[in-house]
Amino acid sequence: MKIFIGMQNTASLMADYGTGFRELGHEVFCVTETSSAIISDAVDMNIAAITEARYPGRRPEDPEYAKHAAHLRQIAWQKALEADVCMFIWNSFREDASDLFELKKRGKKIVIRFCGSEIREPEVEEQAGTWDEMPTATRYLARDATNLHKRLHYLRMAEIYADLIIGIARMGLRPSMVSGGWLYAPGNPLPHPPQREFPIILHAPSKKASKGTGTILQILDVLRSLGLQFGFKMVQGIPHEEMAKEFASADIFCNSMQYSGRSVSEALAAGCVVADYGVEHARKLFDRYSTMTMRLLGFTGSAEELRDRWWQHNDIDGFLTLPTVTLREESAPETLAQLILDYPRRVRLAAEGPAYLAAQRSPAKRCQQILDYLAAPNAEENKMRLFFYPFFSRQFIPEQDEQRLAIYNKGNQMVRDCPWYRRFIHPTSRAGLEF
Repeated sequence: MKIFIGMQNTASLMADYGTGFRELGHEVFCVTETSSAIISDAVDMNIAAITEARYPGRRPEDPEYAKHAAHLRQIAWQKALEADVCMFIWNSFREDASDLFELKKRGKKIVIRFCGSEIREPEVEEQAGTWDEMPTATRYLARDATNLHKRLHYLRMAEIYADLIIGIARMGLRPSMVSGGWLYAPGNPLPHPPQREFPIILHAPSKKASKGTGTILQILDVLRSLGLQFGFKMVQGIPHEEMAKEFASADIFCNSMQYSGRSVSEALAAGCVVADYGVEHARKLFDRYSTMTMRLLGFTGSAEELRDRWWQHNDIDGFLTLPTVTLREESAPETLAQLILDYPRRVRLAAEGPAYLAAQRSPAKRCQQILDYLAAPNAEENKMRLFFYPFFSRQFIPEQDEQRLAIYNKGNQMVRDCPWYRRFIHPTSRAGLEF
């Protein structure tokens, strides 16, 4: 089978999915439109890097630069047309996502992998975070109507044309697969020395605002003032291959209190202890909505039976054994202080990370689940891979702004005739929203 993956190598995800599909014996072609030193370069075509090498110092709007980039995109499009499965990370070929319609018309299986900001709207994120008691970071997200339209349009186009969506969207209306995002292809981590009595703490934010860097620095200052002994290093924007050295030289990786990310897996693989947003929020979501999901998918049984059946099928208990220390802003100083002082615990956690990744984040295992679903989406064992997050359709109250309401309702109208819509979305009106 031929598999095309584009168009952004966000968080080095192409390395993970590419590895998984290739381990299963499939032919994979990965294309990214942008170039960044902080992510893995394990792609077959990097449009930005190739064009920048040919026209050094030119800007993307330069006619020759733009022409060459367009030529490379056309080559990538041909690769997509030759593929059996087209997987898109962050965005597809066209800004309006109309290429999804063309690929679908040509019989391609389409998988959309959501990452985060491309489908996050601040007011929805904030309300959902309050409703489901999850921290959010929205300061870095633009709040204008243009960006709302862009995010929502891509989300709804994905819900119309994708055979499978991976990742939970808080503005989403359609169920998605969550386990398809739980994968990590380890590179070659450097040998990690034993945990130090007085640990070195590493913080490596991709974006300081979304990783809560200011708060983390304040907490560490408080711990120093209390007499705790530790070293600290913050790095940002260094090449991906250099991060292996940073993880190998640190004892504790202090990641984020708002969002997790692939760097957690990289740190665990390197033998670091990780203090992070964690996965406990996922426990709350799955507990709250797994029974509803199963009923809407057509399964019958008591609430407890349905919850347990979904939970076991997706090995949620295994997923939740992630050997990290959960950080919450209100308790972070105490949590980090205890971690710094508890040397035996740090030694144990550092040893558990690689084993967890091998058991729970196997790329081949997760990619096979994706292919199984595409081959037989109505089979019980594949339907049970889906998860329905109902916040937008059942709880969200929009700002009373006519322009924004019109955008939300246009998005709802786009998907109203989809076969899944009647099963999952109850007809209702709420604060100007029409479903």
